[in-house]
Amino acid sequence: MKKEQELILHARWWTYRRQQLGQAAANLEQALHDVIGVYSSHPSAPLSLWTRTASFTPDAFRQLEREKRAFRIPAMRHAIYLMGCNDAAMAFAATRISHEQNMGLLRYNRQYYSNDSFSVEAYPRLKTAILALASEPLTPKQLRERLKENVDDLAILARIIAYEGELLRVGPDNLRSNSLRYVSASAWGARLLNGLDQSTALQMLAQRYLWAFGPARIKDFQWWAGINLEQANAAFATLNTVTLADGSLLLTDDLAEFERVAQLPVDAIDILPRWDSYTMGYAPDGRARIVDSQVQSRLYASLSDSGGGDALGAVLVAGKAVATWSSTCSGKCLEVKLDLFDQSALPYMQAISARFEEVATILNATSCSVNLLDSAGPSLASSLLSSRRRKTEER
Repeated sequence: MKKEQELILHARWWTYRRQQLGQAAANLEQALHDVIGVYSSHPSAPLSLWTRTASFTPDAFRQLEREKRAFRIPAMRHAIYLMGCNDAAMAFAATRISHEQNMGLLRYNRQYYSNDSFSVEAYPRLKTAILALASEPLTPKQLRERLKENVDDLAILARIIAYEGELLRVGPDNLRSNSLRYVSASAWGARLLNGLDQSTALQMLAQRYLWAFGPARIKDFQWWAGINLEQANAAFATLNTVTLADGSLLLTDDLAEFERVAQLPVDAIDILPRWDSYTMGYAPDGRARIVDSQVQSRLYASLSDSGGGDALGAVLVAGKAVATWSSTCSGKCLEVKLDLFDQSALPYMQAISARFEEVATILNATSCSVNLLDSAGPSLASSLLSSRRRKTEER
């Protein structure tokens, strides 16, 4: 048991540093590269980069897209990631869904609409017209007006084209908004369809994954990437790895440094947003370095029996999750709800509140209030699940 705990601690200290937490990255591009991209939703994307980069500013974040140094693409688990331009084609090729799967999405959406805008027959014509119009970033409303056709929901159609690598999302300037625009990938300079075959791309992605998230299991890579076990096994078979005592794998070149990894400062405080790379990197039974197993359900929300779930916003103390959080803006005040599930964090509450003040500044709020949830009440994760179930039932 002692050796197992020592390995968990070493993995926590090691992955924390490889993930550039503690604002260790030299710049935003290094942070994006080292974690293989961040979930693109706002405010998750900017906050994931802020917590890794001391030089972060909202304008520096906006410049990533303005200067075409980062693109929003479908990638791991078919989620939308903000990725550095040099990594986008590799990740897209490794995780791309097939044309048949994409047409399945088209048929699925057709059941909710009356005309043929989601028919397989109409799709090639509409796709060609949309790509011709999207030479600059346009909102779905602007695209629909210029298209001059009766398309029921152009945002959904644009997403389906984006899954083929031919249309990009472009984020808004407001770091709290997810009002997207769409632009032709070729017009924007993103060459996602570069001919890289999936098996080669997966080998490259597996190497990068194990550098950033290791030590890890093949099962963890499979979960994180959203691929099948056969693909994950084939990708890992090409890597030069060592097997640690718990069965996890580490790149052979990293072993000596891993064994010497230094303990994290006990007062290291990190605020992570929802879906952060650190918390979304491992299968449900592989998260011991992040959170104690008995409180894992407080950090991850899932409607399925698999226990996968979406990671909520997290507060880390020395790399370990001690609380989850959510926020709303009331006027110019950022109101934070904090679900504290590890009492060892109580001595650091002043420092935690100070970090949330920084979050408020990034999100253009002038003040911040941090309110602890009643420990006898529902957790943030259970409240989120209840809300999802209601929406599912209403649908």
